[in-house]
Amino acid sequence: KTNDNFADITDCLKYNTLNFIAKKGLKIGFVFPVYNFGLPITVCRFIEKMKLTLRGNCYIYTVVTYGGFSGGASKILKKKLEEKNLPVNAQYSVRMPDTWTPAYDLSDKEKVRKRNEKADAEAEKIIERI
Repeated sequence: KTNDNFADITDCLKYNTLNFIAKKGLKIGFVFPVYNFGLPITVCRFIEKMKLTLRGNCYIYTVVTYGGFSGGASKILKKKLEEKNLPVNAQYSVRMPDTWTPAYDLSDKEKVRKRNEKADAEAEKIIERI
């Protein structure tokens, strides 16, 4: 909905396309699900290997989706990006139905539907801010 281009980080890692140059005014977002209260291994690997050169001020943001708790994912990612001299301008999160079935029951379809409706509304607010 933001009409931005996107790159799948698994493809970037697979094809070793990890060098990026961002022109002034570009929006750069990192969007991913929280995994075990933190960053998925693939996201960590991508951040460690990528080389992002900023040519002027860019708007860097993160969006994490989570079920029960977002943990420290946003904070961890912000630290990793700032260690690469990439200042994070905004961080967002969207609560989704938790899919870890040992702790969460997804059989209540109405409860899941309501959570998804709330998640859609949260995502729309984030899109407006971006």
